[in-house]
Amino acid sequence: MALNLDEKKNIAIKINQIVKKSLSVVLASSRNISVNKINALRKISRQENVFLYVIKNTLLKISLKNTQLECLNRKISGPTIIGCSLDHPGSAAKIFRKFSQKNKNFKITTAAMHNKILSKTEIIDLANLPNLKEAIAKFIFTIKNATIGKLFSILLQITKENNIKINTTVVN
Repeated sequence: MALNLDEKKNIAIKINQIVKKSLSVVLASSRNISVNKINALRKISRQENVFLYVIKNTLLKISLKNTQLECLNRKISGPTIIGCSLDHPGSAAKIFRKFSQKNKNFKITTAAMHNKILSKTEIIDLANLPNLKEAIAKFIFTIKNATIGKLFSILLQITKENNIKINTTVVN
């Protein structure tokens, strides 16, 4: 069903507002990807607070006007899916990268952040950034290991100073 001019304007305004709030935007080619697979990708993106749109290129270019990501306009071609990360800059890149590993026809074409188009290595680095949960878990693990290691080294130092012998055999 074709959209009338008012519906297209509303879509452009909605995407423009989301892009202005986005920390990063990733574009991918949706050529030869089934609708069911795109719907699965949408489900995953909703869980990660990533806005995902399959949109015509002309309408996307209009939507990106007057945003920090207008630099993407010259990179838009072919069937395009746009992913906008709102909570974490790497969310859309991470989702798209995992999806492209399972679907060989799905190709990440470009990404942008802070009015700068990212290179392929920068997109991979962006996808590998830990999200808040991962960062907290890593921090807790590091603190836990550091405190246990420090405690163990203090106990060893005390035993050496007091000439105490410790039985270090491990019993299973």
